[in-house]
Amino acid sequence: MIRRRHGAWCGILVAGIIALLLNWGASAAPVEQIRQSFAYQNDQVLRQYALTDVVPAGEPFTLITQVQLDLPGQSDSLFSSGKTVPEQVVLAGVSTTAGEEPTALALVWQLDASGWFPTWKLYLISNAGLLNSAEQRLKLDAEELPFDGDEFRTLFSFDPSTGTLSIQVIKVADNKVVYAGNTQVQPVADAFYPGVGAQSTESAAPTQIAVHELRVEKGFIPVGAQVRIMARIAGTDFVAAMSALDRRDEWLLDAALPQRELEHPLQVTFDDGRKQTLFADLQGLVGNRRIDVDSHSAPAGKLDMVLRYMVDGNPWEISRVPIRIGTASTIVRDVRLDTDDQGQLAVLGTVAVTSDGPLPAFHVLLDYELHAPGALTPLYSRWKKQVGQTSIYVNDISDAKELPFRIPLQAVASVAENNELFFQVACTSDLGLPFFTEGLDRFVVGERPAAFPQVGPYTVLRGDFHTHSTESDGELSPADRAWETYMYGYDILALTDHRTMVGYDAGRRMAEHIGLIFVRGFETGINGEEHLVVLGIDDEYVLRNEHQWARNPNETRVYYQDQVRAVINHGGFIIYAHPGGTWLPPGPYSNPDGPYGWTDAIEWMINQGYLHGVESRGAYGAARRNAPYRWALEHNLTLFDVTDIHGARDFTTAEQAPITLVFAEEASVTGVMEALRAGRTLIYRNEVLRGTATWIQAFLDAVLDIRPVERDGEPAVQITNKCAMALYGWATPAGGDQRTFWLTPHGTVYIASPADAASVSIRWGNVQSRPDQPHQSVFSLQ
Repeated sequence: MIRRRHGAWCGILVAGIIALLLNWGASAAPVEQIRQSFAYQNDQVLRQYALTDVVPAGEPFTLITQVQLDLPGQSDSLFSSGKTVPEQVVLAGVSTTAGEEPTALALVWQLDASGWFPTWKLYLISNAGLLNSAEQRLKLDAEELPFDGDEFRTLFSFDPSTGTLSIQVIKVADNKVVYAGNTQVQPVADAFYPGVGAQSTESAAPTQIAVHELRVEKGFIPVGAQVRIMARIAGTDFVAAMSALDRRDEWLLDAALPQRELEHPLQVTFDDGRKQTLFADLQGLVGNRRIDVDSHSAPAGKLDMVLRYMVDGNPWEISRVPIRIGTASTIVRDVRLDTDDQGQLAVLGTVAVTSDGPLPAFHVLLDYELHAPGALTPLYSRWKKQVGQTSIYVNDISDAKELPFRIPLQAVASVAENNELFFQVACTSDLGLPFFTEGLDRFVVGERPAAFPQVGPYTVLRGDFHTHSTESDGELSPADRAWETYMYGYDILALTDHRTMVGYDAGRRMAEHIGLIFVRGFETGINGEEHLVVLGIDDEYVLRNEHQWARNPNETRVYYQDQVRAVINHGGFIIYAHPGGTWLPPGPYSNPDGPYGWTDAIEWMINQGYLHGVESRGAYGAARRNAPYRWALEHNLTLFDVTDIHGARDFTTAEQAPITLVFAEEASVTGVMEALRAGRTLIYRNEVLRGTATWIQAFLDAVLDIRPVERDGEPAVQITNKCAMALYGWATPAGGDQRTFWLTPHGTVYIASPADAASVSIRWGNVQSRPDQPHQSVFSLQ
């Protein structure tokens, strides 16, 4: 995908702002201060915290911590190190009650053992309902994961009156910013008890968390401090933006800097080496949003701005920032496939350019990629691509302008032949100015051709109902997973991350933008045993011990029967995921399928009517594939074949790519879930179609046109395939001989037939209505 970041100068204040914040904190008057070395160690249950005293209700404050982790995991084997690993480490947090763990609002490393390998992920959590999230947990994109022995310095700045939270985490060893950003939480009037530490629900061997610094400073320090300064030079407005880390929030300079005497706080350096000091103190800078600069020898766009100040007699230079000619932003919209004014097929659209002041003439450069499917297969493969750049001239802009663009398709004929295109674009300019691209940069253009005809009143949709994103152990973000899935040819995506549903909200905007039916779900299960996929659950369901449900009712974790009932009560649709996994304990089982059977937990779910579907994956061997297929037929379970994808899809081939065909009354989440509950699915992988005889035959009746004809003067049966799926088998007209045939997508074959044949029987080679049993069809020729 083509992407352009904002101007390269956007992060130049990182080191300076860090130094500024930390040096300021050293001299500010604290609410309460604890600054010494702590080492918490226990030999039983690790639930230890270092805590400061109370922060009065409503007061803004910054919690500054420095914590060293004694955690095996990234560099050691989690299971062979001899250490017990805490489930959670609080880098910085607060409690609303004295002595409690500081997780009312906290920044934490959390252990995630849901994938093949345990890993640590950075979260903002709240057990007091302060986050604007149903799960009270937000995953943060940390630059790197922690290793055993790593030491982290954290600034946790909070203004309870406005709910503004600012976070910065620095790896001490190399002064690397692991995470920095601002967010809004619920305003609160409570007093707070800040602290750090670790917790575990397991009995622990000696484990140590070293807290080298823990202190609270009065006042709010926004980590993403940003300053915007207007300079007037030769009658033209210039903007210099000094931006640290996070451009989403803007702050006045005095919110981040101490009010003290500065030495040459702001200078402008001209090309000829002359310097001009603009202000002698910060009050002047804050009070004057527009400043004048002598301009008699200042070439446009050739100024350098240097911010210097003194702290305790030591000079600090924040950064040297080039002042450029304004800033501009773009939004690409109204992208469509149409004929242009010359009658030629093209991708047309508009770039909206907005400027914060007068700009000289310049060009907006659109780097684009156009993708198109190479064939009408159920899953597209062998994509065609057109890559290029187009230029739009912009003259005399001082505010905003709508600029149409046109990308002709003649350059790649195979792209132009398709009704549906996928368009990715990035905007840049030929000026050396900060240039921001806003909004989505990926579009579906044109209409998706139907791969299958209607089956009675039902639309045939292609779905993948078991997938993962970066919200658990996947490699693509929820939005990228949605985009990739649609491009691959699916109409439906269920995002089923382990233990969480936050990816649904993160990917929903992209799904709606491109027209993908996006189903909310998650993967859960019994501790160390069966995995379950849950779809269609309501917003009121509370996640509890997901993937850790207890097999016995007296354990500390939630009992699986209780939580299964909770899923059902909240409208959840439960699928038995990848049956026959290696985690299943040895027999005895309740049916003759041996290691591919189910345990008493699955049998209980079936007997109670709580299990709705089962995965029968065509990639498995016959024993493991056929047992779930038979269960589906015998117990009226909805049949699924899924990718369970974690990485990126392979666009070079459709081999091994599974599809669950859904017969839906309407192409919507509601229509899809109704079809799944009614069992209206078939599964397709590696050119083999499987399902119940009822829906197999209904599908074949819809996609085949079979009629008697005369060919080369002889009677014959004409069989036409009206779908994008290849079919083959052996056809026998009544009173005639058996013939082998192969039906390509949208292809036609002819079978020699007696003139009076009333019907034709077909034994299908790649259609099964029982495990490994060819489906038999009889079609009337009358």
